[in-house]
Amino acid sequence: MVRLLPSLRSTNPGEANMIVLLSVRRIENVKIVGVVEPALLGKVYRSGNKVLDVSEDFYSGEQVDLNVALDEARTATVVTLIGNTVVEEALKQGLIAAYDEVEGVKFAQMFNM
Repeated sequence: MVRLLPSLRSTNPGEANMIVLLSVRRIENVKIVGVVEPALLGKVYRSGNKVLDVSEDFYSGEQVDLNVALDEARTATVVTLIGNTVVEEALKQGLIAAYDEVEGVKFAQMFNM
């Protein structure tokens, strides 16, 4: 489990300059955010007992700049980040400290309790 650290922000806003898909859902007091690189949408990755299903039902969303999506993630209860560039930028900004990988695709899940 990786904790969301809302106080850590990029020192160079706009640096990522990449369009991603941002999905935001609210269930009562829980805000669930998904950030995914568009090329990965609809694909399923497997490695051993790990399965990464980038379903269109869950991850389809608004096209936004990566930094906008990561700012939205800072205020979420649950976040899933999918894609090598997305995860690398989240690491660079101090948003996450660890990630996993399936078939060469990096992903991270964060929980802000």
